[in-house]
Amino acid sequence: STLWIWNDEEAQADGVRFSSADGRGNEAMKVAHVSVESLSDLPGSGAPNGFSIKVASNDDSDVDDWYVTYDGSRWTETLGPSVVKSFDSSTMPHVIIRQSDGTFQCGPCDGNDGRPSFAPRTVGDLNSVPDRGFVGKEIQGMALYKNRLAFVYQDGVCFSEAGEFFNLYPTTVRQILASDAIDIKVDAGSAAPVYRHAIPFDQILMMWSDTAQAVVSGTDIFSG
Repeated sequence: STLWIWNDEEAQADGVRFSSADGRGNEAMKVAHVSVESLSDLPGSGAPNGFSIKVASNDDSDVDDWYVTYDGSRWTETLGPSVVKSFDSSTMPHVIIRQSDGTFQCGPCDGNDGRPSFAPRTVGDLNSVPDRGFVGKEIQGMALYKNRLAFVYQDGVCFSEAGEFFNLYPTTVRQILASDAIDIKVDAGSAAPVYRHAIPFDQILMMWSDTAQAVVSGTDIFSG
């Protein structure tokens, strides 16, 4: 059986903690509040629909922590609290679509009028799934490389998920997938260039700034 103590505000405060004790070596009862060390510490059923919690490893790193929510029948991976989910489509690259009458329509990737939209961040938090490197900077150029859409920005390049040009975030933090989106800071030594262009050529991606150039390369399976 499951006992829930519910308080929308105070129970989530940092200073509130719960503990349990029982006559079976304190193994018959478990507390799930703010975070647990393993998915096995959560009840298999009976949780309130929409209840979310962090699954935190027992080491000192936050990068492998993840979050789950109960959907009424099972626990599924979800996004941490207070994390911005989506990009501002008005400041992201726009798309041009040919219309049936031969004209072209240009607009933001916001999902309206048949236009695609950039996939939101759906898992993790800012430690496990940090903001993409171009956030707060200008996207200088784009290119296609190894079945990924590349976004060139000031000091790096962000690659979409393989085959999913409008997804720039990983789909899980429980494991690293070869198809995951990749964000790379491109080192130019002592220079501090603003990369502006990228062109794929003979299995490499060549990048240029006004004062420097760099090369990004990968194997047939290009992954992080």
